[in-house]
Amino acid sequence: LCNDETPMVRRAAAQNLGKIAKVTSAQFIVNELLGMFTTLTADEQDSVRLLVVEDCVVLGKLLAKEDCAAKIVPIVLKFASDKSWRVRYAVAQQIYEMCEVVGVDVAVNGLFQAYVDLLGDTEGEVRISAAGKISDFCALAGAQYSIENILPKVNELANDQSQHVRSSLAYVVLGLAPTMGKEATVEKLLPVFFTLLKDEF
Repeated sequence: LCNDETPMVRRAAAQNLGKIAKVTSAQFIVNELLGMFTTLTADEQDSVRLLVVEDCVVLGKLLAKEDCAAKIVPIVLKFASDKSWRVRYAVAQQIYEMCEVVGVDVAVNGLFQAYVDLLGDTEGEVRISAAGKISDFCALAGAQYSIENILPKVNELANDQSQHVRSSLAYVVLGLAPTMGKEATVEKLLPVFFTLLKDEF
């Protein structure tokens, strides 16, 4: 079914791959299911690929961390720059959980940067999704990484042309304060807050 000629069938297969993984053995996942998963990640239909994004997290939780880092993380990174904005949107929804699964030591080698790139995505819907997870992501990444890499994007998002992006940021921006510490909050975060506070929307 994962190789069926009809896209609708492959979509259904992708939608259920994670569910099947949960009730099967680790050996079957490694020997059989990962091959099917890999096939679906390269599907020509973006409607299939975006469903596989959720499978990444499910499989990641079931595999050993080493296997997850070697076999799942590269797929997530590929999806993060997929030509379809719908796939990138799905990644923006799932990437924080993926980082939690693999841990900071693995996430810092690619996943963190992929998230930063999603914050600056060309598609507004992707930026909205990514912006809504900023406080959680910064808490995971830590103050130094967040100040150096994520706060510049926060400043850009505060002046984003899309009011929906700005709104998504406004809901979570104060949640950054505990991670940033007092000095960075006063110097870098409060100006963003006041920019959003004056937003006509």
